[in-house]
Amino acid sequence: MSDFAVYVRVSTDDQATGEESQRDAIEQFLNQHNVDDADWYADIDRSGSDTDRDDFNDLADAVENGEYTDVVMPELSRLARHTATSVEFIDNAVEQDVVIHLLNDMIECIDPERPQTQFFGKMISLWMEEERKQTIRRIRRGLSQAQQQGKWTGRPPKGFETNKNGFLQVDMEEYLAIRDALERVDDNESLRSVAGDTRFNRQTLSDLYTDRREWYLSGEASDDDDDRVQEALKQVDE
Repeated sequence: MSDFAVYVRVSTDDQATGEESQRDAIEQFLNQHNVDDADWYADIDRSGSDTDRDDFNDLADAVENGEYTDVVMPELSRLARHTATSVEFIDNAVEQDVVIHLLNDMIECIDPERPQTQFFGKMISLWMEEERKQTIRRIRRGLSQAQQQGKWTGRPPKGFETNKNGFLQVDMEEYLAIRDALERVDDNESLRSVAGDTRFNRQTLSDLYTDRREWYLSGEASDDDDDRVQEALKQVDE
């Protein structure tokens, strides 16, 4: 086993380039410090708020057991989104004389021999958690304001789209295709048959016919449906 451990984490599959850039930076650091061998830990497509990450937990256990002298990561946010998790990792590293190297953060390392770096590391963790909370609150306020203005904030239903201002409107081409398909289902043609020569699979047709057929067959929404759907359906009669 090497004296050095490396940790990388990316949140989604779409961040493959993020993983590559993290690895490149770490490999450059290892080369500069003449480290020929390091144990790599990587959690791909995993959120920092998820504490059930296999490689992170394996690394945390190894650090707590004193199996490494150094841990290298791009930044402290790779560890966790929650301050308590990061602080526990830092405390265990300090207790075992493990240096945490941070390649792209406000401080270069967290050193057991330098208490101020431990303090700043924990403050960075706290700051990151609070910043994330603020971001979530801003997003929620924005969504709430948009909904109050009548804007559609989620994925539009089948046969609908949002315009450039965020309001729901009928996607006439898809809407009419759904209407034609559901009219065939309404005439007792099998779902398999209709799905066979349309763009919609059997499950989609079944769900639309069961839950929303009035939207498409009569162009009306029920009293229980979203008012924005009824407003958008007025375009069908225009």
